[in-house]
Amino acid sequence: MTAFSLSALEQEREELRKDLLAFSRAYDLLQQRVNESAEAQPTRTPLLHQWSGTVAPMAALDLSLNALRRTLEEIDDLVRKIRVGEITNIDLPRLTLVEDDVS
Repeated sequence: MTAFSLSALEQEREELRKDLLAFSRAYDLLQQRVNESAEAQPTRTPLLHQWSGTVAPMAALDLSLNALRRTLEEIDDLVRKIRVGEITNIDLPRLTLVEDDVS
């Protein structure tokens, strides 16, 4: 039987959204600087978008952003399944009927 805590998943989802926002801002800031640098006169050597010190962190951020998005999709799917009752929410105690032992 699969069971998850809805409240824990919602908290994790909120933290991941904060991470996604921070990583997205960092990526956008780097991309903006790369674009500005490409227009700089005189031309820089090496070009900022070709320098490994730029390429490596942007690639790492891109991988992280993709992983965060996939994880958020998975958590959203789990939350949906809990809400429709496909997966048990361990936050809520469940009462069940017990048959009387008629011996």
